[in-house]
Amino acid sequence: MEFTSTFSKLKNSTLVLSIVLFCNVPNINAQETIDSNLVKSVLKQSQKKEKRLNRLLNIGELTHPIQVTYQVDEYQIEEYLNRKIQRDPSSANYINQLILAEKRYQVLMAKYYNILSEKLNETDQEILDVAQARWQGYKHYEQAVNKMLNPEAYQMKAMPMEKLAERHLDITKFRVMELADYITRMSERK
Repeated sequence: MEFTSTFSKLKNSTLVLSIVLFCNVPNINAQETIDSNLVKSVLKQSQKKEKRLNRLLNIGELTHPIQVTYQVDEYQIEEYLNRKIQRDPSSANYINQLILAEKRYQVLMAKYYNILSEKLNETDQEILDVAQARWQGYKHYEQAVNKMLNPEAYQMKAMPMEKLAERHLDITKFRVMELADYITRMSERK
């Protein structure tokens, strides 16, 4: 009950903050310009935050403790990322924060990989090791393909670099989600 109340307050404060930010936009001096990509980014981040809060509010519907743990872990990383980006919305900071978030997801990947590995017998652990090594290879080549498809990134233009960093983060985040799902499925199998 207290948990739901706390997150309801967080959700309401997010809405109020979004309204305040929106209302303050017209107060900007005529000399200053608003980057439409930045406005879109802030709106997108607010929508993502609302989705994460809704998932956490529905945490009681999750059936396995690892699902709850994953939701909380993801929420902490995403909230930290959003706070850092809101403090400094520059492209350079955005890219840097995405890289740091990917590193945090890599730590989570190791956490869930170890949990899963401990639940497996020796033969299955070897299969998991091979699968993880091949996933690392996939990630490397997927990142190379993304760079190839965005040649502007080599000239250090901001937008493609942002998209590349987002894609790299998504690849790692998805793998963490897969490992958490594997743990859940293993538990259901027993």
